[in-house]
Amino acid sequence: MRQMEGREVVIVEAARTPLGRGHREKGYYRDKHPNVLLGAAYQAVIDRSGIDPMSIDDVIAGCVQQIGEQSYNIARNAWLQAGLPMEVPATTVDRQCGSAQQAVNFGAAMIATGIADIVIGAGVEHMGHIPFSVGDEAQRLFGTPWPPEMMALYPVEGQGIGAR
Repeated sequence: MRQMEGREVVIVEAARTPLGRGHREKGYYRDKHPNVLLGAAYQAVIDRSGIDPMSIDDVIAGCVQQIGEQSYNIARNAWLQAGLPMEVPATTVDRQCGSAQQAVNFGAAMIATGIADIVIGAGVEHMGHIPFSVGDEAQRLFGTPWPPEMMALYPVEGQGIGAR
């Protein structure tokens, strides 16, 4: 099999929100919707790099708990709430513990293969609003993603299945 060489991929800029306590009543971001947090990171990368937002080919963001405020494609919702161009597509991925890193990896692969020239890879988890335990409540209401037949094949608890 012939090995193909891809284009060189570089990370031009990076941004993140400051770390803060993740508590519903006392948390640093208690009054901020996760769209606002992720949108601020997008805008910071655009501002720091000086790129035209319309030149961005895709936006990919990782998010594990795609429930409530983080549901229905938070990558896209945050992009639009930040007032960025609606013509730019965005999608959300879940790779459990490595969701944001996977978003960056997918973007890098798109650039390396020539599918895209400029991609934003990002991630968001608003732990003060959407704690990991919310998934347990959803399972009680709507059922488990790990039926007995699967657990018989892979006897690992909870998030460990997806993270392995």
